[in-house]
Amino acid sequence: MISFKKTIGHSETKKYLEKILISKKLPSSFLFAGPEGVGKATCAFEFVKIYFCLKEDKPCDECINCKRINHFNFPNLRLVLPEEIEEKILEEIESGSINPDNLRGNSFSRSLVISINQIRRIKEEIIYPPSEGDRIFYIILDGDLMGREAQNAFLKTLEEPPPYITFILISSHSELLLPTIRSRTQRIAFSPLTFEEFSKYKFPKLYNLQYLYNLSGGSIGKAKLMISKDIEDIKKRMLQILMMKKTPYHLLKGEIKRDDLILMCN
Repeated sequence: MISFKKTIGHSETKKYLEKILISKKLPSSFLFAGPEGVGKATCAFEFVKIYFCLKEDKPCDECINCKRINHFNFPNLRLVLPEEIEEKILEEIESGSINPDNLRGNSFSRSLVISINQIRRIKEEIIYPPSEGDRIFYIILDGDLMGREAQNAFLKTLEEPPPYITFILISSHSELLLPTIRSRTQRIAFSPLTFEEFSKYKFPKLYNLQYLYNLSGGSIGKAKLMISKDIEDIKKRMLQILMMKKTPYHLLKGEIKRDDLILMCN
């Protein structure tokens, strides 16, 4: 039995992915596209766990493969992260402070970049077949953080990938990807969560769920980020600045971080 138990909502999407897993006929690349924070990365990790899980009820989170994936030490799963935070994330993975459920955290930003050198490294790696199992997955967080040069290099990799490779591009801004990349990947669409779906996540009880839902636009990821950044404090500082009629220059001086403003406006 297959169950995407950690992926909240997206029932039709999960049914479709289940059919692919049962058929064992995987495409060479997926594009998990949709709003930020609605479960795309969570679903990607569950997809990989289900594929490699050794028990009948998948994913079990108990077999050796599930455990290794949860600890990011499974050779058939490789993460591609923005170059600027790659080392920091890997250190946090090593220390055990990060898992597939909180991978994005506060480190990600729209200003980060996946470089052409990282794509070249992938191209060099994929010529070697898996040392165990029959497939290697690359989860790319986030695919749209590739610059034009990196995207062109990645496109060449997509044209003739080895049969044992599957790429999963995560993207909340798929319009920033080259049309040729979008056409060569199998798009898996994700939508904002309904309030009922959103409510299934265990947020701290001191926060009003309806308020969080409205403010985040149905995004669990954004709501978690707002809580971690203390969104009430950000709002108060924004109001103070507006009342004092300060110019955008003052914002750039650091009274409110750019990413906090983006979080409030999205």
